[in-house]
Amino acid sequence: MAETVITWKTPLTNAIINGDGDLEKNAGADNCFTNASGSGDAGARSNEEISSGNWEFQCTLGPLAGASGRSFVGIDHGGTYTADFSQWDYCIHVSTESNTSGTPHPINSIFIYEGGAPNKTYLDGVWEEGKLLRIVCINNVVRYYLDSLLIYTSATAPTYSLYAVVSLACLNKTVLDPKFITSAGTGACEEGPTVLGGCQGSWTIPTPAALPLTGIDFTYFQEIEGDWGEIEQEFPDGTPNATTIQTSAVRRFEVEWDGLSETDAQDMDAHYDSTSGGLKFTVTHPHTGETITGIRYEDYNRADHQKVWAQKRTARLVKYTS
Repeated sequence: MAETVITWKTPLTNAIINGDGDLEKNAGADNCFTNASGSGDAGARSNEEISSGNWEFQCTLGPLAGASGRSFVGIDHGGTYTADFSQWDYCIHVSTESNTSGTPHPINSIFIYEGGAPNKTYLDGVWEEGKLLRIVCINNVVRYYLDSLLIYTSATAPTYSLYAVVSLACLNKTVLDPKFITSAGTGACEEGPTVLGGCQGSWTIPTPAALPLTGIDFTYFQEIEGDWGEIEQEFPDGTPNATTIQTSAVRRFEVEWDGLSETDAQDMDAHYDSTSGGLKFTVTHPHTGETITGIRYEDYNRADHQKVWAQKRTARLVKYTS
């Protein structure tokens, strides 16, 4: 995974460069008002190009202390720059101006274009400053995101070589932190934002460790009477009916730890926290030696204490069979 800060090919059009890759409109028409339309007249294309593979273009808009105006960012093939977004291959348009014609929309709306009107899709009022605008290509399929929110999946495969392009309609508005992320492997991050040049990675359900009953001494462990987890209802004639999806009775256990050291109490709390209150774990029955899988916390209590070196915890554990 490689991350490249975008630089802009000069001469720029009605724009200046501020900092690393930030591109600001400083001249031209201030086409920024209710019912404004058309492209901007300021911008540039990137020096950097993408020739193949999986990639992502991302940026946000500013200044962060004010409105972001009417801004167009996108991807285009070929080396010739045009500020006319209707000539681009892929485009995200953010408008902080409302409009009552064309596609009527409130302020802070986002549009996807691939060529001229009509737009491919739009979202009303979802833009917030600081959010990432992302165009992601994986396995030759291009998708548009606002942060990790999928906006649109393109039906058009990319034509290489590709460049980042910008068109700004409002004075003193800026494209911030523009980047290319490229990969010869699994590609840019589709399920969430790319962070520091790498993907956040896929998430798998964790498997909590077994309940610590041997390393941390308990004072009470008892299986209590279970039930079938029945769902009951009464028909209009007063006849009751109960049903369950269980193949055997629900099992429940009560456990108590008393006089725990601060370290042991923290270890117990960490075990409960590792389950997020609902993930399954294993218990070895301390009286019979039975290994019981699929146990969950039904209740866990951190009792008040006056001595950190003598703490108490109680839990009710449950095992469903289905």
